[in-house]
Amino acid sequence: MASAMRDEKGYPPTDRYNLVYLIFFMCGVGGLLPWNFFINAQRYFDYKMRDRTLPPDADYTDPKYMTRSQVLFVSYLAVCSLVPFSIMMVANLLLMKWFSSFSRFAVGSVLVFIVFLFTVILVYIDVSARAFLAMTLISVVFLNCGSALAQGSVFGVAAILPSKHIKAALEGQAVSGIIASLANIISIATSSSVTTNGLVYFLVALVFITATAAMFLVLPKIGYFKYYWNNKGMCYFKLPCCPRNYDKLNV
Repeated sequence: MASAMRDEKGYPPTDRYNLVYLIFFMCGVGGLLPWNFFINAQRYFDYKMRDRTLPPDADYTDPKYMTRSQVLFVSYLAVCSLVPFSIMMVANLLLMKWFSSFSRFAVGSVLVFIVFLFTVILVYIDVSARAFLAMTLISVVFLNCGSALAQGSVFGVAAILPSKHIKAALEGQAVSGIIASLANIISIATSSSVTTNGLVYFLVALVFITATAAMFLVLPKIGYFKYYWNNKGMCYFKLPCCPRNYDKLNV
């Protein structure tokens, strides 16, 4: 089947318009987007966890007025993000025996989508600071479980293709923080209301994550990807003297 997908000269198919490269780049962006969006939303979280007994003209971000939840939120966020993420990365290796990369990616992406949808809804739900903190941290645990499943699957699939696709995913991760910061700036510019800022901000994340998930799930329909996917037991490399000449080696 794979040999039938070579071009007329017998070479492997090319990545037309660098579409597969772009998909892995976008998946790299989407992989770290949840973490970057949460750590860039400090203004929103400070507002939701503020001391509501303060007078209206008091600055709730002033250290002398900050609640314990505000002060420790970033530390709580780091623990609730990194611990489940690390555990699920290990679990992802075990799940490889029973579930395909695309199945694991789909489950992880759905989990991330649900958590961000809940985060968007939570923007306009009025609860106490402690209740908001608890719900946010619990959602962050599930968010990072889903993110670990999705990221592990993306890199597992990228490893089957030429090495530039892993590079694309890593480049996407590097750009992820910039996109989160730009989204934060845009959300602040749209309105002076902190809740409206939070709504716009997390909606951007929700749309972006949905788009990247859809792009990844389209991969099996692309001829270039199918060629390498159907030859997972082969290692392909370019001979330095012939840029278009490929050889293969069983691994």
